[in-house]
Amino acid sequence: MLLLLGCTGSSEDPHTPCVDDVERSFASIDASGTALSIGDGTVFEAGNAWRYTLTVDNEFGLDNHLQGLARMGPFLFISGGDAQRTQADVFVGELGGQMLGRVPLDEGDEWHAGGIDLLDGVLAVPTERLRVEGDEHTASLRLFDVTDPLASVPLDVIDLGTNATAHAVGMTRVGDQVLLASWDDRQLDLFWRGDTTPFGVIEAANMVSEVPDAGTPGVNGQSVNLLQQCDGQVYAVLADNTSDLPIDGGTDFAELFLLDVDQLTLTKVASKALVCPPDQGCNFRAAGGVWVDEDAQVRLYSTPYYRDGEAGLTRVGEFAPTAR
Repeated sequence: MLLLLGCTGSSEDPHTPCVDDVERSFASIDASGTALSIGDGTVFEAGNAWRYTLTVDNEFGLDNHLQGLARMGPFLFISGGDAQRTQADVFVGELGGQMLGRVPLDEGDEWHAGGIDLLDGVLAVPTERLRVEGDEHTASLRLFDVTDPLASVPLDVIDLGTNATAHAVGMTRVGDQVLLASWDDRQLDLFWRGDTTPFGVIEAANMVSEVPDAGTPGVNGQSVNLLQQCDGQVYAVLADNTSDLPIDGGTDFAELFLLDVDQLTLTKVASKALVCPPDQGCNFRAAGGVWVDEDAQVRLYSTPYYRDGEAGLTRVGEFAPTAR
């Protein structure tokens, strides 16, 4: 349990294990994804039926698409941004089951929820205020205890201020501290928390600048997830697609970086092209995430930009380790 963050506990074990050999585990991931899905349940009934779909009722998905995901046991948390309602969302669903509810973000006008991450039952969500008339661009990092996925508890908010960006967030342990990383396509801001220092009173972030492009020049990663190796080394997984188009086109990929928290550098150590399941089964430009499974092995997940409203489900691509 991540006691530093004050989790309440539940029947599910939310502990995030370390990985014995991150580079070997990453290399073992099957490049071909398996198709999974989550049914709509009652979350997208009535007036919500058009949300996060590529339909005329949703203005063809303009500024309303899925943005990030994170897994805890059988549960998947999927973030999204809805400019029409100026509302950020994190939906909770069960893989192979149904959507179960929504994490109440209380984000005000910061409607853009980007790439998310989970550590020991704590969910980190970046929110941004974009294109809201008459207001400055602001960003925050929001933390929730989700050890009970249907009764999440707000823990903390890190206000990044005006003219700040937070497209994705990653989180892991480093010794007896918690490391939170905010990603904005070209730099990684690092926040530390120890036994007595809450995130909210940190005065300034360390900065990793001039981050290498993740793969193709101009493609910089739409998600960032941090992994702890059991010997203490920290890795970052950045994932993306080489195309800006929400339908078809481009190559999905994930890149593995060694994060030196002392020298504040990222060094790319591996890259993997990924093949999503057919019928627009996923897209890492939309939403990507990492899960360390019960065998302490790394798995990748992604959704497409939009729900399949006609079928009443959200498609998910899983990239699991190959048989050893």
